[in-house]
Amino acid sequence: MARPHTLIVRVLGGDHPDALQFRNNLAYAYREAGDLGRAVPLYEQTLADCERILGTDHPTTKIVRDNVVAARQQAGGQRAGAVRGLRHGSSAIVRRIWRRCRG
Repeated sequence: MARPHTLIVRVLGGDHPDALQFRNNLAYAYREAGDLGRAVPLYEQTLADCERILGTDHPTTKIVRDNVVAARQQAGGQRAGAVRGLRHGSSAIVRRIWRRCRG
């Protein structure tokens, strides 16, 4: 990964929310530069770590999940993975609504 990421991990630790946000931003930069070969795997690893550390309903996790879906769609040929990501996001919304209704 990029050198600034190494510094952030050393100072904050790899599981720190700011480190996760930095990785999301780095993947976005790769995506914008057209380097989907780096962007998609970095987004996917960041999403897995966000879900593990922050939980599936955390706002940062949701943003990263949306970015994974967008990057997969941009990469093309990976529509099944994009649909899986959308389904997962939809099921999280349904669970949240169900909890609110149950009181």
